[in-house]
Amino acid sequence: MRVPPHRSPRANLVSLLLALIVLVSTGAAAIAGTATGTPGTERWVERYGGPGNRFDGAREVAVSPDGGTVFVTGDSNGPSSRSDFATLAYDAADGTTLWTKRYDGPAGTDDFASSLAVSPDGTTVFVAGESNGATGGLDYAVLAHDATTGDRLWKRRYDGPGHSLEALTGLAVTPDGSAVLVTGRSIGASSGSDVATLAFDAASGTRLWVARYNRAGQSSDGGNAVTVTPDGSMALVAGFITRSGSNSDYLTQAYDATTGARVWTKKFGGPAGEDDVAGSITVSPDGTRTFVTGNGTGATNSTNYTTIAYDTATGDRQWTRRYDGPGHATDFANAIAADPAGANVYVTGQSDGDTTGADFATVAYDAMTGADGWTQRHGGPDDSFDGAVAIATSPDGVDVFVTGIVGSPSSLDDYSTLAYEAGTGSPLWDETYNGPGNGPDRTFDLAVNPSGDAVFVTGFSRGELGFEYATVSYAA
Repeated sequence: MRVPPHRSPRANLVSLLLALIVLVSTGAAAIAGTATGTPGTERWVERYGGPGNRFDGAREVAVSPDGGTVFVTGDSNGPSSRSDFATLAYDAADGTTLWTKRYDGPAGTDDFASSLAVSPDGTTVFVAGESNGATGGLDYAVLAHDATTGDRLWKRRYDGPGHSLEALTGLAVTPDGSAVLVTGRSIGASSGSDVATLAFDAASGTRLWVARYNRAGQSSDGGNAVTVTPDGSMALVAGFITRSGSNSDYLTQAYDATTGARVWTKKFGGPAGEDDVAGSITVSPDGTRTFVTGNGTGATNSTNYTTIAYDTATGDRQWTRRYDGPGHATDFANAIAADPAGANVYVTGQSDGDTTGADFATVAYDAMTGADGWTQRHGGPDDSFDGAVAIATSPDGVDVFVTGIVGSPSSLDDYSTLAYEAGTGSPLWDETYNGPGNGPDRTFDLAVNPSGDAVFVTGFSRGELGFEYATVSYAA
């Protein structure tokens, strides 16, 4: 038997005081941890209808590094213009609108914001999309706003050599906050659409470099997503190139983030020789592996999730995995996320069921080997069309969050947001949002608070006067 050591009355008093301090601290921590409510509880909803009172649709959401502010961007009809960029900032705790900023391009016609990011120091919000130029045709447009006031710091446009059509689809900020990178599609002077990736100085907007890539002749090539390695040395782009004929392959490229010099280019085509398009990209926390996912056609001409891991330094393919849902028909992977600990990678999208329409399908893979982890499917109440569009993990890697749309017999489409236990895939909670117009509600993006206590989803929702932004916060 262990005999406890002798303690003096003074030591006992000190121990009692320490115990009380721990008890109070533990209680305070418990209260703080439940301040946002039970996981899955709706915390707030904020809607935005632009001055045109026609169509307003949010496309992306991001949270400030300190977790205090939520930023949303998308396109919104103006009073006399057509679609404008419209970017809003909300208080993350209660949804109070902090500022709203709009951008109408020089043509005064259609401008569509599609991408959003916050600088690592939280001072600047970057918004990008496509905007009609003064001479016609869509250009890239990249804007920087002061995160506190919304004041525009700079604006840059890019009109490619074909002076025709630019479609910007992805934006990223380097980890040190020095540069902003965008990618998309751009018509060349004597080619079809090219992959066009640009870097801008984050402070001034000065263009640092342009990298264009065209497979050959009039082929249609494009970037769909861009990210940066954790050390900031490389920019990684995922998209597609057109082979001879009209079918496409995955295209994954690595660029020197400082100079724009291309480091490697990798292409991938599925066994059917049909269309394969990479749509989402991420990097392992240590930067050694690059993961891309998208839509690849299998041997039986059904479309499968196709996820590939590359060695980031060399571009060597490490593993390839396909997911063919129970309907063996159409499976589109829309988003990918890496485990913060580096153990797993998660993919989500839409997948035909055997007796239902499309469902959410979320798949976990071992990040090193590609071995199957878990798969979870989710369908709405009317077994019609359901599809996930965005995925994220909690900062501690314990939870995986997915959002998308589910069909409803009474309201067409609703937002659907789910949480899974990252290790096992066990469902944790499932919440839907049906707007006041009881019509189509479609979510496009999801973000997690850096503290891990809240999830934010955004998209468009039918209101009384038309479609509006609808941003919903859930306790996580």
